[in-house]
Amino acid sequence: MAAEWHRVVAGETLSGIVKKKYGDLRFLQMIAELNHISDPNLIRVGQDIMLPLRSVLAGTADVE
Repeated sequence: MAAEWHRVVAGETLSGIVKKKYGDLRFLQMIAELNHISDPNLIRVGQDIMLPLRSVLAGTADVE
């Protein structure tokens, strides 16, 4: 899967990371699932998050 990696720093949230990368939150749950994050509100500093390219996600989700 074509993706970038993001290392979480202090003060970041998964929703903030997703919004910055994709421009909105429509992929939040998918990103959480891909990274085996059961609660998107609980990420930790130093955690590596896989962020697939938007084109990859768009092929697997209902995108308007």
